Amino acid sequence: MPQVEQSSAEDPLHGYESQIQQKPLVTTDDPEATLSDTIRLAHNVISGLDAYAKILQKDLVEDLIPSIVTYEIRRLQRLQVVIEMKIDRLMRMRDAMAKQAQANLSHERWIFKNGKWAVKTADQYPCETDVLYIQRARAYLIDCHVLYKINFALCR
Repeated sequence: MPQVEQSSAEDPLHGYESQIQQKPLVTTDDPEATLSDTIRLAHNVISGLDAYAKILQKDLVEDLIPSIVTYEIRRLQRLQVVIEMKIDRLMRMRDAMAKQAQANLSHERWIFKNGKWAVKTADQYPCETDVLYIQRARAYLIDCHVLYKINFALCR
């Protein structure tokens, strides 16, 4: 007799599997990962935490989730440290390049594009400067901090 799929009413995790089982783009300690990669990984972790919080609000599988959430929160905390280190490194690079440009009396504008530093020339389309990129990364870091605290509170 063929097996019948469970309906969403019978399956408490229906609709959450894709959020919970997302595979990260990079690992926490990948030295080759760009700031964008690390932020995307943090976003994946937060998405997973959001899914766990929704499950907990419905009082489903309570025994399993808290330990997973604790692990994911620790992972997010490690990612925050990595993001902060990458921001600091970018700031130092930007300052060094600004000093070099000053020394050369150059009016070229350095930008951070696709994970690499480049000189913005007149024929390039306008895009974010490195300062805006770093400001957005810092704002995301604050969001991460707030979100994991909210998720942790939901899971207690």
